[in-house]
Amino acid sequence: MSLISISLKTVVGVLVVSTALTACGGPVKAGAAATFGGGRISTASLDQTAIDWKKQYDKNPAADQTRQSIEAQASGGSSIDANSPPRNALTQLIDFRIWDEVAHQQNVTVTATQVDALIAASGGQAKLDTLTLAVGLPSKYSRDYVRSYDIRKTVQQAILRDAGVTSQSTSNSPEVLQAQKAYVIIYLRAIKALNMKINPRYGKFNLATMALGKVEYSLSRTETGLTGA
Repeated sequence: MSLISISLKTVVGVLVVSTALTACGGPVKAGAAATFGGGRISTASLDQTAIDWKKQYDKNPAADQTRQSIEAQASGGSSIDANSPPRNALTQLIDFRIWDEVAHQQNVTVTATQVDALIAASGGQAKLDTLTLAVGLPSKYSRDYVRSYDIRKTVQQAILRDAGVTSQSTSNSPEVLQAQKAYVIIYLRAIKALNMKINPRYGKFNLATMALGKVEYSLSRTETGLTGA
């Protein structure tokens, strides 16, 4: 039984509504696509990331095939935005930051040796680079992608074990529902700790969908780039 097969977006939506948990923050500073406490992703670096991705993606037909496969198999809709490389890259980079914070809070360490082993077990560097391109980032982020995956897997396994989930558990079993809630609470706690602020030109990070939402244009209110619902 694996939490990877469970639609966590639905659980996030329920918990956001039931707990009224939101990510708080004010407007971002000029030149920033996103800020996380003391860290930031600049608009210039994000634009360059999108340019680098486009160059590599266009030369790798397998990346496009993988991307289409991911979108076709996505439960509840894919977070990949094919029409906006910068937004798509930002979504992935935000996800890295969130799982880094989860690792910090849960005392999870992923070593370079573990990353190397996962790359080898997944078919090698070329295959990993193709997957990284498929989700919207240039290949220089391949190791970050693997590290983030290993953090999620480690946290999931610990939660499943603590909740008493077994191979006989079904998706509606009390222990599985308990594990789902624990997993999402950990995710939301990390977001809150980051005090994440997103430049509204890239949309708002919607906690209920765990991704950047549509860009909204408004002249009548201050945009923070964040929402809890």
